[in-house]
Amino acid sequence: MPPEEHGKRLLLRGRAKNVNMKQKQLHLGNRTGIIVNGTADSFNKIFHLKREYESHGYETMMVFVGTSNK
Repeated sequence: MPPEEHGKRLLLRGRAKNVNMKQKQLHLGNRTGIIVNGTADSFNKIFHLKREYESHGYETMMVFVGTSNK
């Protein structure tokens, strides 16, 4: 976004984070399945998510999928 739309970007990003947080709380409360999709470039982030889900009674695992950039 152009610099003049920075405030609008922050507002939309904040709303999206709130929606994601509410969805996560619903999933944890209802014990529905959760898939975390990502590159795991941040070990600490993935590690803390794993610990959080396990503290709620979830079993966790990591699946590695090797693909080419094509």
